[in-house]
Amino acid sequence: MSKYTKETTKIQQEFIDKAEALGFEIHEYSGRFMYGAICPAIHVDDLSDFRDYNEYYRDNLGLGYVIYCR
Repeated sequence: MSKYTKETTKIQQEFIDKAEALGFEIHEYSGRFMYGAICPAIHVDDLSDFRDYNEYYRDNLGLGYVIYCR
C-alpha cells in the first residue's frame, strides 16, 4: 500500500503503478527546484533497480537514489 496520499497526474499515476508492480513503496518527496511541492517517489540502492528511471527525475542521496515524478 502506498504512503502517497496526494492527488496525482496521469504521468504520476503511471509512475506509481510501475513502481508498485516492482514492489517499491511510494513516498512523498520534494525534489530540486520544487519549492516545497510534493510528488511521488521511490528510494533505490542502484538506478538499475527501477528499469524506467530515465523517464523520471532522480537525486543521489549518497547512500542510494530517489527517483521521483513531478
